[in-house]
Amino acid sequence: MVELSAAKLEPTTKYTAYGLHDGARIPLLSFTTDTKGDKPQALAFMQFFGVYNPDTVSVSHSSSTPNMSQGRGVSPVPVGAPQTGGGSTAGRRYPTLIIVGLGLLLAAAATGIVGYRRRRSDLQA
Repeated sequence: MVELSAAKLEPTTKYTAYGLHDGARIPLLSFTTDTKGDKPQALAFMQFFGVYNPDTVSVSHSSSTPNMSQGRGVSPVPVGAPQTGGGSTAGRRYPTLIIVGLGLLLAAAATGIVGYRRRRSDLQA
């Protein structure tokens, strides 16, 4: 997830965040500031690291040409669908960790059963 936050810009103005990839300027996100000139939060899912350099990101009025030499360290938020195919269980990388977790669950269940039986036998005595 990538987050963009902006403050103290011109009120109700459309801005575009640009990134540099393989020498080309790529528009990553367009947003409009509120009446105070802020954009508290904009979120998106994308592959950013390894594709764009955060130092080359700039934000400018949508009608103006971006100056990539003045990157402002803004995290861009692109629009569009995220890449698919990486669900929560896709490509299990740590099967040993799954086995250890299941073992811990079984141990916790066994401990609970033993504790229950001891308590029950103490009440009957």
